[in-house]
Amino acid sequence: MSNHSTVDLETVLVSQSRGTIAVAKAMLQSAGIPFVVIGEGMWPLSRIKLAADSVEIQVPQEKADPATALLKGLRPSSQT
Repeated sequence: MSNHSTVDLETVLVSQSRGTIAVAKAMLQSAGIPFVVIGEGMWPLSRIKLAADSVEIQVPQEKADPATALLKGLRPSSQT
C-alpha cells in the first residue's frame, strides 16, 4: 500500500524571461501558494531564445484561480 497522493497541477504562467519567472516565484511564495517550476534548469547559457526555452509555473488546481489573478500583470496579452 502506497502513502503517495497525487496533486493535479495547472500551468499559470509560461515565460522565456528569467526575470519574469523570478518575480512570479517570489509573488507566489509571498502569497503562500505552492508551485513547481518546469524547465528552468533547461535554459541554455546562450542568449538565444527558442520556444523550447520556455519555463512553466504550475500550481495545484485548487490554487489556479488565485495564482492566475496574482500573476495577471506578468502575463503577455496573448496569454490572458
